[in-house]
Amino acid sequence: MEEQKLEAMRKQEKESKRLGGRMLNILGKLQRNQTHRDMSTSGIELGTLRARILINNVYNNKSLYCMSMTRQHTEDEVGVDLARMLMINKTVRKIELEGNKLGPKTAREFAYLLRLTTTLKYLDVENNQLTSDGDDISGVLALADALKVNKSLVSLNMANNNLDDVVGKAIVEAMEHNYTLIDLEFGFN
Repeated sequence: MEEQKLEAMRKQEKESKRLGGRMLNILGKLQRNQTHRDMSTSGIELGTLRARILINNVYNNKSLYCMSMTRQHTEDEVGVDLARMLMINKTVRKIELEGNKLGPKTAREFAYLLRLTTTLKYLDVENNQLTSDGDDISGVLALADALKVNKSLVSLNMANNNLDDVVGKAIVEAMEHNYTLIDLEFGFN
């Protein structure tokens, strides 16, 4: 197990060294808490390994408030890592993940996050695969249930995720308990 961790760390380090330009600049600023309030990965091809390197550098950052990782083809496991990072990082207030490949695991992990967080205000998961094309709604049902107790989120975009009437009813029920969410996008489902 330790050998696997060491090998994974070596891979991350090797990939990090290979990174050039903008990505390397972003990583340095994250490590020194010198990022602008908003960060976008637009124009950077992340992939799973680079996304994880980026996420690992956000854990302890105190200067970043908005993180945009839109249209990166980010997979479900990276979405889980993002949610876990947000459980520790109390500075990031907004995360934009529109147009990725985030699935039910990500939805479940964000549901867990929403039950605990007092800092996340904006979450955009539009145009993902939160239900695996309708095959698994458990994650979004957990997300809806978490909205009943969340007191920090003011904006949630779940549009274009192949969400059905069952999920719609769960969201409506959640809104009967949630008084902080003022912007909910649920269209094109």
